[in-house]
Amino acid sequence: MIPPLAHVGNFEGLEKGMKAPVTMLDGGAFDGAKAYKDSKVCDVMLMKELHKRYHKETGIVFTSLYPGCIAETNLFREHYPLFQNLFPAFHKTVTKAYVSQEEAGQRCWAELNQCEGRLAACVADERYGTSGSYYSWEGEAGTGGGGGREAVQNTEKDLDWFMNYGSFRTLSIDEIGGEAADDQRCSASVLSVLGEREGGREGEEAEAAPRQPQELGIPRPIQILIR
Repeated sequence: MIPPLAHVGNFEGLEKGMKAPVTMLDGGAFDGAKAYKDSKVCDVMLMKELHKRYHKETGIVFTSLYPGCIAETNLFREHYPLFQNLFPAFHKTVTKAYVSQEEAGQRCWAELNQCEGRLAACVADERYGTSGSYYSWEGEAGTGGGGGREAVQNTEKDLDWFMNYGSFRTLSIDEIGGEAADDQRCSASVLSVLGEREGGREGEEAEAAPRQPQELGIPRPIQILIR
């Protein structure tokens, strides 16, 4: 576990409207690395809550994933040039968590029913259609980097490069731990974003059944990836 650790607290920042000087979900002082990690926790919280609310009645599939460490994007474009060069090298040689943008993937060919890459698989490959799942690729070193078992196969606990047991593997909704395992906070995060009240919708909207994908002319379940 590399500090700073993710911690969303009780969403004190959201309660304050995330307006200056508030910049963090827990209301604390700004920390760019922690803010990034907090956002990943919130992705999983949102995925879990959407699955809980809508999957059973609509058939829509909600998932999240860890695609590996994509270290050569523009995420660090404002950082020191030395860091920009060292960060990919560190994850290629030390953590073994590096994955290229091509392997992380974002291309699909609908006419061929074929996907290339991890992101694309989660939104277009029917094998990745188990709602509530947190998909994680194994990587050759067991740390989510390039190669290794596909996420749909990577469900068993194993030792990784750092001798951690079961750290980088696909989780079912019941296996997700940490703050994202707190159903009350998952619900609170969505309520804060949507501006809903506890108790759900009222009036005619509450009585109206959600429309099924087939009613909308969609031939197969919709797969929504929260990333």
